[in-house]
Parts: sequence; structure tokens; C-alpha cells
Amino acid sequence: MTYKNKYFLLLFILFVFLVACNKDESDSLNPPYSELHIQQGNNQSGFFGEFLANPIIIQASSDQEGTRFMIKYQMLRGNGSIEKPAGSLWSDQIELEKNGKLEFKWSMGCDFPDQQIKLFLYTDSVSLHNGSRLYYSSPSSSIIINAEGETPIGWGKSCGYEYIDPIESKIITHNGSTLYLVNTDLYSSEDNGINWALLENTPDWNKIIDAQFNSQGWLYVLTYDKGVCYTKDLKNWEYINNGIIDHRYPYAFLVEDTTLFVSFHFDGLYRTRDNGNFWRKLLVGDVGSELHNVNRHPNGDLYLFDKWGILWNSTNDGDSWTKLIVENQYIRSPLFDLKIDNEGLIYIGASEARISVLSADTYTGEIHSFYEMNHSSQHVDDISFYENNVFFTVNGNPRPGIFSSQHWNRLNLNFEDDVSNYYIKKEGDFLIISSKGIYYYTE
Repeated sequence: MTYKNKYFLLLFILFVFLVACNKDESDSLNPPYSELHIQQGNNQSGFFGEFLANPIIIQASSDQEGTRFMIKYQMLRGNGSIEKPAGSLWSDQIELEKNGKLEFKWSMGCDFPDQQIKLFLYTDSVSLHNGSRLYYSSPSSSIIINAEGETPIGWGKSCGYEYIDPIESKIITHNGSTLYLVNTDLYSSEDNGINWALLENTPDWNKIIDAQFNSQGWLYVLTYDKGVCYTKDLKNWEYINNGIIDHRYPYAFLVEDTTLFVSFHFDGLYRTRDNGNFWRKLLVGDVGSELHNVNRHPNGDLYLFDKWGILWNSTNDGDSWTKLIVENQYIRSPLFDLKIDNEGLIYIGASEARISVLSADTYTGEIHSFYEMNHSSQHVDDISFYENNVFFTVNGNPRPGIFSSQHWNRLNLNFEDDVSNYYIKKEGDFLIISSKGIYYYTE
């Protein structure tokens, strides 16, 4: 036998050996016959945004003992979501228990009365020595689960997102017709906040903290660790961070037509007058970081507060800053919010559940406290203005709600869950952001 023939013979023997080893690790080169059955939960009805009364229970079976199963799911119709079993990854796939059984809850979408979920069953192909498993690329079986949804009366939960960030979430608008939701990513709504959709063609910004429009409709987005990004048309985006040394962990953001301000945890305050082509570092006394809530007074002055609850004022667009002497009763540290109304009154949300209304001339004024004993810290936040009223939240208060300057009391909204933030629509109705989601009211 020639050397060349011996070489090919050795290759053939090696190939046969490898095939034999692979066959030892697999029960079959073909997928087992498997089926997926609905045991409970099909053809239910429920309210938009709420879980169906009964969980969905499905059962997978196979003609081969020891087969493991995986489910992938797809929302065929409706923008609802499913609550997966504890320990499942937040993705579109779930590994079933050894008995092939799966139970989950289905939260109805808000966009169609008739809704459908399609489930695909996959079986394992190879049991590897390290304990991990591979699955066939094609499903063995599939089923469709149906449900009917209807609009709730009273407070209903909106749809189109799986998770709400109760701390950072906020709702903004430019023209009043389209709403935008800052919720780790950016969502939009064309129906007053009932249905939300993830905004397309956005950068990979990881996480966003704030977003604001200027009067021209340009949208500026403040990211968690990538600085500032903006767009003129919601299609083409550009990062504008030239001059910023460390753009991680932002604290303050103010968007105006000719000037932008931004502050970061480690790197203090910056200003740009050329749309981010260059940011100038601003010095606020000896405070190098943790500067919050930059606000413009109608007279042109700027105000902000630092991590110690001290107010600062600038009369020259931020070039220099003066520490203000304000009586402690008005600014119980730490501070949480600062807003200025069209009349020039300064509203400060502070700890001890108090809101102060100060004159910019004397830095004295009114104090309103809403502390209710429950042995927890309470503070005023989320100050906003609508028509002639001031609205705000009292975080940590034992009774959830939105408060108003009309009689300085809690509004009677009949909303039972916690209130993390809110948005006032142009007709005066509220969208409430809770730790459970966004809620709208229907008569």
C-alpha cells in the first residue's frame, strides 16, 4: 500500500471514530416526535393591560423518554406580554420542567380586541458532557392561544412595554399629539398614552435618563454613560460630547434653543452655545460634582442646588455662581426638585415631605408640609405646572397620590397603587406612572 493510500485510510478511520462518538452522545440524529397541548387558559376574556383571570397551562409530550423541551413564543396579535416563571430569562424562550409542563400568565395588549400568542416547541438534540443542551433549529410542534380583550372602565394599564423604571421614567411631548416615554429606552404613543411602541432607528445608547425638546422640535437625549445625543427628524442621530471629559452618571439637563446645560456625577456642570460642538466646563464655587436641577428664571438668571442642599444662582449664564443664603426651614436637606414658574416663583421639593415657594428677591415665602407618620423618609418631587395650579408627588407617603396647590392637598383620583411620576395631558387628564406601569383613565 502506498503512503498516499495509507493516509486516506487513516482519515477514514478517524472519521468513523468521530461519528461513533457523536452517536454515543445523541439518542437519535432525527428529532423525536413531540407535541404541544393546551391544558388550560385558551379562549379567555379580560381587560386591556391586565392579566387574564386564569394562567395558561401547556403540556409537551414526546415518544422518546428523557426528551427535554424549550418553548419560544411570538405575539401574533396584540401588544401584551407574558409573565414567565421565576428564574426564566427575559427573552423569547423558556426551558420547560422535566415533566414538559409550563404555566404562565398573559397580560392583555391594548390595541386589538382579539389577541393571539403562538408557542413553538423545540426538543433537545444532544446531551453534552458539561450539562448544557442543544436544541434542534426547527420546531417540533406549535399551538395558538386566543383571548378577547376590552377597555376597562376607570384606571387602565397601558401597553407596549414589558417593564417600567419607576425612578427615571418620564413622559414628554413637543406638539401634544405624540407622546414620548423615557423608560431606559425611548417609546412613543399616538393615542394619548394607551399604546406605546419602541422608537425605531435609535442609537445603541444602553440606557437613557432624560429627553427634552427645544422649540424647533429637535429632540435631545441624555444617556446613562454615553453623554448627549440629538436628532432633528427622529431618524438621524448624532452624539454631541465634544469637550466633556467624563460623561457618565448625569444629574442635570436643560435644553434651550441657544444653550444646553448638563451635569455629571464626577465631572460637574457644562454649557454649550453651539449645539454641542464644544462644551465649556463651568465652575460652581468649590463644588466639583453632584449638581442638580438647572433652571432658568424668567429674568434670565440660572438656579441649581448641590448634594448638600445649597442653592446657587448665576446672573451671567453660568460663567460664575453665587451661593445663596436661604433659611433652613425652606430647604431641608437633601433636596429633590427645583422648578420656577412663569411668574418667577421658585418651588423647592425637599425632605420631610415639604414644598417651599420662594420669592427670587428675598428667598423667603411659603412652606407646605405633607408628612404623615409611617416611620419612613418622605420627600416632595415631580413638581409641574398646569394652568394656574402646581402639582407634585410626595414620595414615601403612606397614601399614594398626586398633590395640588389648589387647597394644598391630595387630589381625589381613586388610584390605589403607588405614584412614581405623572404626566398632564393637554386636556388636563393625568397619565400616572406607577411601579406596575403607566395608567390612563377612561370614563
